[in-house]
Amino acid sequence: MCKIIESYRHAELISVEKISDKNYRDWRWRECFLFLEGQLYILESKDIRQGECFIYFNLRDGYLRTNFGTYIIEDNIITMTTKNSVYKFKIYH
Repeated sequence: MCKIIESYRHAELISVEKISDKNYRDWRWRECFLFLEGQLYILESKDIRQGECFIYFNLRDGYLRTNFGTYIIEDNIITMTTKNSVYKFKIYH
């Protein structure tokens, strides 16, 4: 069970950076979402990982769900840092 913290009707994944020692071949699937646009939701877990947040990026033909991490919003950019990656999403109002 999750609670929506923030939602945005129009967002774009503008960068994703690998920050772990995970094998690049196993990590690189995230790059397929670069420069795609969709709806973005920041959700908070209400179950086992209570209080932790993740992003659900809803696209026309699929979705991207980040792992749990921390996020900041600054100048219409959402930066989500997880164990393996740093995602940056541009928000369009």
